[in-house]
Amino acid sequence: MRTGHRSDGSRSNGFLAAPSPVIHFRNITEEIQETDLVRLMENFGTIVHIKMLREKDQALVEFSHTSNAVNFLNSYKAYPPHIGRTTVYPEFSNHRTILDPTYQLSTAQPPNRILKASITNVRYPVTVDTLSKLCSPFDTSPIGTVEKIIIFENKNGLNALIQFSSIECATNAMRQLNGQNIFDNACTIIFEYSSQDNITVPNPSDKQWDFTAVQQSYSQPRAQKSTFGAFPSFPTQISNRQSSIGSRSRTGYGTQTNTPVVILKNYPSDSLTLDHLFNIFSNYGYINCIKALTRQNDTAFIEFSSPTSAQEAARNIDGLHIFGRTWTCEMARISRINRTDDPLDSNIAIYESSSSNRFSAQSSLFTKSHYPPNDTVFISRLSDSTTTVSLINHLSTTGTVVGARVYLQNGKLSGLAQMKTVDDAIMVVALLHNSELDGSTIRVAFTTNTL
Repeated sequence: MRTGHRSDGSRSNGFLAAPSPVIHFRNITEEIQETDLVRLMENFGTIVHIKMLREKDQALVEFSHTSNAVNFLNSYKAYPPHIGRTTVYPEFSNHRTILDPTYQLSTAQPPNRILKASITNVRYPVTVDTLSKLCSPFDTSPIGTVEKIIIFENKNGLNALIQFSSIECATNAMRQLNGQNIFDNACTIIFEYSSQDNITVPNPSDKQWDFTAVQQSYSQPRAQKSTFGAFPSFPTQISNRQSSIGSRSRTGYGTQTNTPVVILKNYPSDSLTLDHLFNIFSNYGYINCIKALTRQNDTAFIEFSSPTSAQEAARNIDGLHIFGRTWTCEMARISRINRTDDPLDSNIAIYESSSSNRFSAQSSLFTKSHYPPNDTVFISRLSDSTTTVSLINHLSTTGTVVGARVYLQNGKLSGLAQMKTVDDAIMVVALLHNSELDGSTIRVAFTTNTL
């Protein structure tokens, strides 16, 4: 039997283990938590168990099906994944299941409008106000997102049942918030679908509330439903603490700032150009200029036409785990990017007056069309000759297409496509926005619509 060394310096046994639903990770440093592994792997299938082997800097993660594990490893054949700035090394485990897991997710339930939330690392109070405002950005119905909430404790810690107005609302909330921190470095929330059909709220309080009831006797004023896309303000008892989640935000973007500039850190500058960043960030407003920082690797300034657009970008992008990295997008301390007089400077790109901008400077202030990245994209300005097959073939040049459809919207041909992963969807937006298909320049954007 031959032996060798892995790229992380650890010894290899010289053969690959047979496919298994259990993935074995190496180089799991003490900063990496179970929820980081969930965020890295949840797009590939249902995770049922996790076991942290702290003394060995390793971890085991069990999918519900072997095919999920195979798809996960296949997606990282070329380059190993990153968690933050740490490279981790996954492979099939010799185990078929995990015994004595340190982190267990319940058997998966079918999609339901009621989510069960498990909250760990509880350092601050979590109330009805906290959870209702946390989930309010995921409104797809005029009657409101959250209908009922019950917060309770059991032997496993703090839990909550949250009843949404639709399965779509619940799924959007789970997709965007699962594994995130409610407060800065505190109150990590994990969602799963509940098996219950309806929640009954007997006595309204700060731990349980029925938003559908006409009359309530709760002594404190109820939280109003947030405007679609607005950052949720949190209860007064925690308003002085930074919220790390409100739609994937980690650094308190509820605080108004006057700068139209964001600073993006930890993006893969070796594979994404400034034009690619433009295609991603123009989803959130009119962009004036983008500049890569030469003294800081994988860091760039992005200047919008207004502070509102900058806040939208930070709210939707900050904390996303994409391309194997956790991106940081924060409000910058500058109010304008210094332009260069050198037209050959490849570290800066000017987009003022560019027809490539998705919005005008004024229309970008309306935030209804600003969505965080997910696995589905919206394609507009299609040619009348474009078919579903030709659309799939075009999108397949950058990633795996799970499904697509072409349809008429207001007399114009548009399309929806679901990609295999969020990374694939982002690459479609980055590479194919403003590309040519069947003689037409198409536009590709993030959306919350589904096939």
